Amino acid sequence: MLFLAVFCGFLAENIREHGVERKKEKQYMRSLWLDLQEDTSSLRDISSRFAQSNKNIDTLIRILKSSYKNDSTCKIYRLAMTIPFADRIPQPDNKTFEQLKNSGNLRLIHNNELLTKIGAYYNRYSQMMIGGPGQMLFQNRHDLYLFTYELFDMAVFQKLWQTSRSTLRGPIFIDSCTEKPVLLTNDPMVINKICARYYYIEMTRSVLSQFWLTPSLLQADSLLANLQDQYHFRN
Repeated sequence: MLFLAVFCGFLAENIREHGVERKKEKQYMRSLWLDLQEDTSSLRDISSRFAQSNKNIDTLIRILKSSYKNDSTCKIYRLAMTIPFADRIPQPDNKTFEQLKNSGNLRLIHNNELLTKIGAYYNRYSQMMIGGPGQMLFQNRHDLYLFTYELFDMAVFQKLWQTSRSTLRGPIFIDSCTEKPVLLTNDPMVINKICARYYYIEMTRSVLSQFWLTPSLLQADSLLANLQDQYHFRN
């Protein structure tokens, strides 16, 4: 009888602990689910910004290479100044994943396939930041700024900046040319050098979108669907 009582007590405690762990697992997974929703929103926003800004780069290069560039200097200055501000490095909302790792609670995720997918998703961000296009974005912008003074009058940029409206998502520039600014040179070599820098920005964004943003978005959407199916979350 004593043995049976001890065994039943042990069994009851085991069931209780199992229930507590299942509850903690669901709480963590709901938090992760909300993180992933933030990620998908951010990834779509960045992809949209890149696509629109890359169109602006195509427009800028076309105008700078044209015979009518000196008649379109307001547009040239506005595009030249605003294009770099579209750069954003994707950053995951990984607070729940880091909590799971640091507390040793990844073991709470009983579905090994789901655990593997979660790890692969966050590992993609780490790979992006190690020598990938993420770092190249900032390098390209740095290189661009080293040459813009050869073509553009910084006083015009200053006026555009002063008339911009800053928000939490970055500056919003107003096309406020009250008089037509001038390009400092029509030297085709200088113009080609500036165009090349903008093209490198466009190319890097395209690579980042194709090999990091789009796959990460697909992974996040897949994880959201997996979590929804397994845990039946509601917003």
